[in-house]
Amino acid sequence: MSEQPPPIPVDDASPRGATSNDTYLEHSSPPGSTSNDTSPPGDRPSRRTDRLESLLSQWGASSADVNDHTMGGSGRGDWASISSGLDNIDLYSLRIDRSASLDEDQMSNVATNVLSERPASHRRISSTGGDRLPFQLPQVFDGGETLIDLAALHDAARITDWPSVLSLSQSHPESAKYVGKEGWNALHHACDRRCPHVDVMESLLNAYPGALVQTNDKGWTPLHRACRNKTPRDVVKLLLRKYPDLGKRAATMRCNDGRSALHYALLYDAPDGVVDLLLQADPGAVLDEDRDRVTPLGTVWDKYANSFEGKRMLQILRPFEAEGWESGGITDNVQEGDLAPRSDKEEAEKRVREVMEKDQPAFKSLQTSWKTANTLLRAYFRFPLQEGKLDEDSKPSSEPAPPRRKWRVFHATCAIKCHPKLLLMARALHPEEALEVDENDLFRAGHDVNPFPTPQSNQMSNMTALHFAAMSPLSGREGRHVIKLLLKLNPHAARHVDGYGSLPLHLICQNVQKMQWASFGPKDIYEAYTEASTVRDGTGRTPLNCIASSIGQYKHSSLARQSSLQTQNAGGLVAGVAADESVIQNLVAANSIAASMPDNSGRLPLHYIAERAEEWTPDVTSILTAHPAAAQTRAGPSTCNQLPLHMAASSPDARPSLIMNLVLANPRAASIMDGIGRLPLHLSVDSGRTTWDRGIESIFSAFTPAISAPEGSPRRWTVLHTAAASHSAGRELIEHIISLAENLASIPDGDGKYPLHLACATNKSWGTGGVQAIFDADPSVGLSEDSNRLLPFHIAALRSCMTPSKTLSARDGDGYQNKTTNTTARDDAFNDDLESLEVLFNLLTAQPSIVSL
Repeated sequence: MSEQPPPIPVDDASPRGATSNDTYLEHSSPPGSTSNDTSPPGDRPSRRTDRLESLLSQWGASSADVNDHTMGGSGRGDWASISSGLDNIDLYSLRIDRSASLDEDQMSNVATNVLSERPASHRRISSTGGDRLPFQLPQVFDGGETLIDLAALHDAARITDWPSVLSLSQSHPESAKYVGKEGWNALHHACDRRCPHVDVMESLLNAYPGALVQTNDKGWTPLHRACRNKTPRDVVKLLLRKYPDLGKRAATMRCNDGRSALHYALLYDAPDGVVDLLLQADPGAVLDEDRDRVTPLGTVWDKYANSFEGKRMLQILRPFEAEGWESGGITDNVQEGDLAPRSDKEEAEKRVREVMEKDQPAFKSLQTSWKTANTLLRAYFRFPLQEGKLDEDSKPSSEPAPPRRKWRVFHATCAIKCHPKLLLMARALHPEEALEVDENDLFRAGHDVNPFPTPQSNQMSNMTALHFAAMSPLSGREGRHVIKLLLKLNPHAARHVDGYGSLPLHLICQNVQKMQWASFGPKDIYEAYTEASTVRDGTGRTPLNCIASSIGQYKHSSLARQSSLQTQNAGGLVAGVAADESVIQNLVAANSIAASMPDNSGRLPLHYIAERAEEWTPDVTSILTAHPAAAQTRAGPSTCNQLPLHMAASSPDARPSLIMNLVLANPRAASIMDGIGRLPLHLSVDSGRTTWDRGIESIFSAFTPAISAPEGSPRRWTVLHTAAASHSAGRELIEHIISLAENLASIPDGDGKYPLHLACATNKSWGTGGVQAIFDADPSVGLSEDSNRLLPFHIAALRSCMTPSKTLSARDGDGYQNKTTNTTARDDAFNDDLESLEVLFNLLTAQPSIVSL
């Protein structure tokens, strides 16, 4: 008989397999038998088979499943056949029942029964001090050494064998990197199985920290699974703070459904304290929408407000639903009889406060939902989660404490997009906040509620709730209702200037979500203070300037719809908005003087339109009609003293209709240089355009000498120089320029560089890039030196030697290389090398004498 390998002690965390089962049999004798029992496995009592059957049933499998995988469906169910085939079991093919694996009481009972028949020296102690049966994993013998299967740790976590997980993660940490089916790693399984042992989870994290930010096929991180399956708070805290950078990154990651870990924690009632930990890690997740456009705040309040119980309880808010519509007329479905007098509003406010203070079961759900929503909002605006308390991770500091910030939940609900009943609840509980002024309270949240990107640190915000509502993303009837409600509660808010010199009308005119005059609220704010149309804010902008500067943002917003734009002021559509709803046209009609008022940078509204718009629309026509001299007016030095035509020619978004109409408004502008000596034709070729379109043609036709005129700057570039140096200009554009003036290829710039020198210095290809067209226009330039005594061939050769690094340091926060980014960079560098070689080869072929120069 061949010599058998020595038995492996169970305490070695050995993987499953025939050898491990032999070890188990050697040390496990049924009651009534002796340790000298040498009968073959098949003759041993059937109790062991029954016990194995019982254990397998806890994993959602049976000996029949094992037979199917080990005996090829032979049907033999005896102990020997099962034991000899365990080393061939594929755990993924067993029908594992996760709910059964989570039944710790049953598992502990089975483990206790089996372990009671085993010597104490072979028992495995769990991290909590209890006995737990180890799951035997396959071993591979090589030269007398035991090699652990890399899947051992993964499989142990999957069947909740926490002692094996602890042992394997410490003895073989590399196995923590193993990824099984559907992208699950061992940490995924440990979180999914609600591992209660902090030491086990800490050992897994120490073995492979990067597992924290690994996602499976559904985009779930281990943190997602932990929050989805009610993993204990201490474990979630470890996931977030053991490696803080990775933990915070995991908290910000979204699954394929667009949900964060906070979504799942709120949806599935995570244990106490888990939500607070997630809020401290990623407060911005509170208002992040998932694929169904549901936010974590919505999973709490919207779910309650839309439930049967919520609808019944929130009837107490009905007196406030139509508030505000009585000022400015009754609209839509609001009836006169629905409007409650002020005395009734006061009674309703008192009633809401009483409901929120009563200790009755009927009110508990409302109180809990409101409390949770309030906590989420406090976190979003970076307030301590509880009034008067510091967050858990706050540390004492020797520095002077910052001024105490006052929490105003009414201001917060006005500043965001939320369920209408949430705002009405805040209004009912805190109506006095509509009259209060924010002094750098919500601003310290770090969110984009501040219209100015770099405000002075000592500047106070001085904002009312109406200012926040004017900037909020809430649009449509609901957004207008908030504005009318606030104007009802505080009519003077429309006249209030904030710390940056802005009125609510300035702010709402910058808000791309509220670009409809009557429907979204701008009209209501304007009518509350009509003089606001000519008031300048802190940057000298009027509301008309503000909205003109936002035109470029609007075309990318969700409200912008594709429409057929007209080039005449005939009441057409403006960015998908009907003419009577155009904020620009209504502001111009209300006070045309604003069209002639420049801001502190010297820009008129027409300058902003030329700089950021795409098409010539009725809005632009109305501005130009109100102030025709704007087409001949230069902006300030910060914009190189450009005319509107210069700005439109420089914009890659400007389409021919905009450029052509500006040329018609001021044909002479095509012959005027800007503050650094560039003509509109130079700017249009350098703007990123790839072809000679109608916009460029209209500029050229207005001043044809511009095609060969050099810039009024020391570099003295012609239009062909500009095209040769442009990375976007291709053969079509370059050939068209040469066809208009063939001698351009023979004109050097201020540094002695010809267009061919500049073309060889870019990443242009020989044919499609236009280098050949420039060379063919004057081949002799190929032997001309620039001021540095370099030929075009030399410049192309130097460029090929200065290729981008093949190994970028593109690494994620966890230190692991982004292979996709590096692969793309290598491909781009390789393509650049080929293009350089192509240019060198063709230059050398055309003029072999280059090598002797």
